[in-house]
Amino acid sequence: MDMKPVIYREYREKLRAGDVVLYRPGRWELINRRIASKAVHEEAEPWQRYAHAGMVGWAQGVCELLEMLQFRGGRCTRLSWQVKGWSGQWDVYRPIASDEWFDGEPSGYAASRVMRQITGTPYGYGSLWTASVGYLPIVGALCPPPRDDAADSRIEAARHCSQAVSFGWRRAGSDPIADLADAVTTPNHLAWPHWSRYLATIVWTAEQEESLRQRWPCERMAVSSEL
Repeated sequence: MDMKPVIYREYREKLRAGDVVLYRPGRWELINRRIASKAVHEEAEPWQRYAHAGMVGWAQGVCELLEMLQFRGGRCTRLSWQVKGWSGQWDVYRPIASDEWFDGEPSGYAASRVMRQITGTPYGYGSLWTASVGYLPIVGALCPPPRDDAADSRIEAARHCSQAVSFGWRRAGSDPIADLADAVTTPNHLAWPHWSRYLATIVWTAEQEESLRQRWPCERMAVSSEL
């Protein structure tokens, strides 16, 4: 799969409420790169490695990023601010269920409405630890991941970024990973082809768009030559 860089101001109107926005860490973000390193499906490209997840929302003509962020908790910010600051590091995925309806409204709007209710709640460091167990070689082997979502039924439950996105979409009728609890759903899980499809990589300027078009095919060839 090829990366599809697009300029935000030209692509903005194509974004839908409920679209999943995944953040690819930069070269020097060592902790985030560790989080992003665990690919969850064999078809993932080298650039499809994510450390953070959020959701698109719309309010009064403003395109928003709804997210659960460390040290901030649940918050709502303009997506444009994030794209400008971290151009080329945000990929847009559209859940397949976006074309369906849930309780009389498009499922994406239902998911974003749930996600909006999460804004203002504290960040879930406990759930982050639960999700991180799988990254620990010995502990991960001894402690199987929780698969029951019953404990994640309350808006007020402590949660981290990808858990919040998974929770919002599950409440809208589409569980990203049916046999895995929201608490251990990672950003990379939200890019599974069976649940969502990649749409675009958002950049801020035309120069950055051209740079990405040239950069990633070269990096993919470099990775392939090492295999």
